[in-house]
Amino acid sequence: MALDRRKADTRTKIQLGGIVIKAGVGAVDAFALLGLLVEQSNRLHDPIEEKKLRDLGREFANRTKAPEPDIATDSLAA
Repeated sequence: MALDRRKADTRTKIQLGGIVIKAGVGAVDAFALLGLLVEQSNRLHDPIEEKKLRDLGREFANRTKAPEPDIATDSLAA
């Protein structure tokens, strides 16, 4: 059970790190990034603001998503 919790915790941290990098703020000072998150966290208490942020994040993720490889022409498929 403890191992499962540690694995889940590690996976969450890796995912959050990936989000930070994808957003382009991986090189920002850690305390500045934390301050930004703390300052903006109050927006998550408002359901309308949370939806706006979720939609913005989903749109950004879709816009920056790497294209899926075409299996028919992918050289690794051979």
